[in-house]
Amino acid sequence: MIPLRLLLYSSGALLLTGISFSPTLYCAGEITVGNTANSLANDLDIQIDRLYAEIAAKVSDVPTTTARELLSIRTRKPILVDVRGDAERAVSVIPGAITLAQLATAYPANPGPVVVYCTVGYRSGLVTRELRAKNIPARNLRGGILAWIAAGGILVDATNKQTNHVHVYAAHWAAVPKNFSAHF
Repeated sequence: MIPLRLLLYSSGALLLTGISFSPTLYCAGEITVGNTANSLANDLDIQIDRLYAEIAAKVSDVPTTTARELLSIRTRKPILVDVRGDAERAVSVIPGAITLAQLATAYPANPGPVVVYCTVGYRSGLVTRELRAKNIPARNLRGGILAWIAAGGILVDATNKQTNHVHVYAAHWAAVPKNFSAHF
C-alpha cells in the first residue's frame, strides 16, 4: 500500500503524491491538477517548493517570508541580505540587496526588519538563525532567489541593469522561469 499525500499550493495547484520505500522497491507517483493557464507557473512553484522541502527540516525553527509577501510590501521595505557567494552575486542580485558584511554597517544605521536570501533558503536559513540570536529581526526568504523570480521579482547585474540571468549554485537547483537563464 502506498501512503498518499495531498498538497494544495497557494498558486492553486493541487498535487497528489504517493511514495513507498522497501529494501528492493521504490515507487513514486503523482497527479497534478490545476488551472491550465497557470500550469507553467504552478509547475515552477511546485518545483521550488520541492527544492525548499529538501532543506526545510534543517531550518524549520527559522521564521520565513515568501517572495509574494515581500513583493507586496509598499511601506518601509526590509533590508535584503544576499548570503550567496561572490560568483553567484556577480551574475545577479535582488535590487537593493547587500552582503552580510555590509549588514554590520547598514543595520545599526537603519534598524528594522531584515530578509535574508540565498538560492533556495538553506544558507540563508542558517544566517537568519545567527542574526536572530543577536536580536536582529531577520526572516528567511522561503524558496530564496528562485521563489523571487518565480513570483515576478526582477534581478540586476553588477552594473545595476536588469537581467534574466541567475546563478543557481548547482544544476540541481535550476528551477527558473522560461525567460531566465540558470548559471552554475
